[in-house]
Formats: sequence, C-alpha cells, structure tokens
Amino acid sequence: MPVHVVTDLFSATHARALATTEAANETDSSPSNAHHCNPFETPVHHAVTGLRNSSASFLATLSPIHSLAQLPPNPLFTLSLWRERYRRLLESTPSTFLEEQLQQALCDVMQKNTMMKEQLTSMQSALVLNGVYVDLVRKQLQAQEEKSKKKKKGWLVGDRMPRLLSAHTFVNRVEEFHRETERKVAEAKKKKASRMCHSEALKEWRKLDKERVRQNEEIRTQWQADKAACEAEVKLAQEEGREPEAENPGLLHDLIFPPVPKPARDNGDGADEESSDSSDSNNSDDNNE
Repeated sequence: MPVHVVTDLFSATHARALATTEAANETDSSPSNAHHCNPFETPVHHAVTGLRNSSASFLATLSPIHSLAQLPPNPLFTLSLWRERYRRLLESTPSTFLEEQLQQALCDVMQKNTMMKEQLTSMQSALVLNGVYVDLVRKQLQAQEEKSKKKKKGWLVGDRMPRLLSAHTFVNRVEEFHRETERKVAEAKKKKASRMCHSEALKEWRKLDKERVRQNEEIRTQWQADKAACEAEVKLAQEEGREPEAENPGLLHDLIFPPVPKPARDNGDGADEESSDSSDSNNSDDNNE
C-alpha cells in the first residue's frame, strides 16, 4: 500500500537520523571498525522503489497523470466528543508524593492527548478538503481528455490502456476509424476537385472581366466625344437661333457593361485575394464613370 510505503519512509528516516547521531557521539570509534553503508541506499530511494511497485506507481514516474489514476481512499476515523475526563482525580489533594507524581503524569498525558487530538482533527479536515479538491481536478482532467479524444479521432488507443482486440467495442471503434478515414479522403478529393473547377472558372471570369473593361473604355471614350460634339452643337444652335440637330448621348451608366458575377467558391481559402481583384476592377470602372 502507498500509505505503508510513506509510513516506512518516516520510520526509516527517523532511525537513520538516530543512528547518525549515535555514530557522531562515539569518540572512540576508529575508521577500521566504522560501519560503511551504501550512500545510495537511502529511505527516499526505497520509498520511490516501493511506490513504483504499488497502486500509486504514477506518482514515481515522469509520465503524465491520467484521470483514471487514483490514490487509495484516505483512512478517516470517527473522532470522539470533546469532554472533560478525570476531573475528580486531578482536583483531589494528593496525600503522598507518589500520588502527586501520578497526578502530574496524568495531567501531562491528558494535555498530550488533547494536543494530538487537535492535530488529528486538523489533519482529517485537511484530508477531506484535499479529497474534494482532487475529485474536482479529476473531473476536469477527465473532461479535458474526452475533449481531446473528440478532436483526435485518429487515435485508436489514446489513453495508453490495454485493449482486447476481439472485443465488440474495439472492433466498432476500428470500423468507425476506417469509415472516418474514408470520409476524410473523399472529402479531401472533393475539395481538391472543387478548387480546380473554381480555378478554371476564375480564369474564364478574368478573361471576361478584362474584355468588359476594354469595351467599357471604348464606350466611355466614344461617349465623351459624343457629349463634346452635342455640347458644341447646342452652343452653336443657340448662337444661330435654331434647334440643335445633335442628339443627347444619354447617361454613361446606361451604356457600359455591368460587372460579371464572380464564380462562387465552396470554402474560404484565398477568398480575400480574389475578392480584392474584382473590387479593384469594379472600383476602376466606378471611378471612371
């Protein structure tokens, strides 16, 4: 049990400290009869080895702790009520020196037991709080692991736990994994084909838009010439006192070709670049108008 391992660690550390103190107090010991011990065989080393062989082996490894790892339950004991004991014995007047010593010894023992009971109550309260905290952290860790499993469905064994290959649950997971892989491959092919079709459509759209801009430039040039001739004819007709013979060329907006609709795309990759191209060409036409 991990609790026994830690308890042995405390006992071995205390015994080692006593042995070191006794060896330092012995002034007549010589190097020939001194006890040589392995410096690596320490209580901590034994404790780590014991933890690795116990149910709390995850505490003595460098691997990340999973939500399934759990320490043994804390041993909680029922604490007795605080009551005053041996009051009559302590308040009575001793008749002999031995009774006085026994009364003082009883008083010291009761004070020591009271202090130990207070410490035990504090420790048990801290264990309860630590247990609540560990349970909450374990739930959060489990939720995070479940969330990571949903994101990484490509892992058949993601929690490093053994699997029975012939189990129905594992077989179903393998089948689901293959279906998910096939779906992703088909989706990738579909996206690639869509990108190629969209690229070809964009090439045709650029050609049409370029031809539209060229024709609009010719129409704009001709409209400006017709407008200048019309204004000159109107001015001349006013001077001669007759009706102008030139017709009004009309509005330029009604003569030019509108922008060609841009091909739609399934995903948004590169949408900003293409939309900027079309907006530049449209803005150039609008500004010239």
